[in-house]
Amino acid sequence: MTKAILIDPFLPAISKVEVDGFKDIQRTIGCRCFTCVGFPDGRHVAYVDDEGLINGTRAGVRFIDKIYPDALAGRVLVLAVDGEGGDADCELTGADVQAMVKEIVKFK
Repeated sequence: MTKAILIDPFLPAISKVEVDGFKDIQRTIGCRCFTCVGFPDGRHVAYVDDEGLINGTRAGVRFIDKIYPDALAGRVLVLAVDGEGGDADCELTGADVQAMVKEIVKFK
């Protein structure tokens, strides 16, 4: 199991979770396919629903511009990367991630 931080814009809430591979990431963020947004530290990534903006998702997350300038639709899962193409335990705290969130976005 890999330690991660989940941002759920529907609640809204930020929580610690554990995931175990591709299928578990899909289940946790509630999507069919996902994409990754790399953080500037080169160590962390945000997994997000790749179809979130076209499938009717009504809420999302906007990070501070330094992280990513556009809103990401749906739940966001933050993990670390191991440098070899795999995931690693997230080294950020919930407070660290909260400080990176600019706003929770409601889509029409």
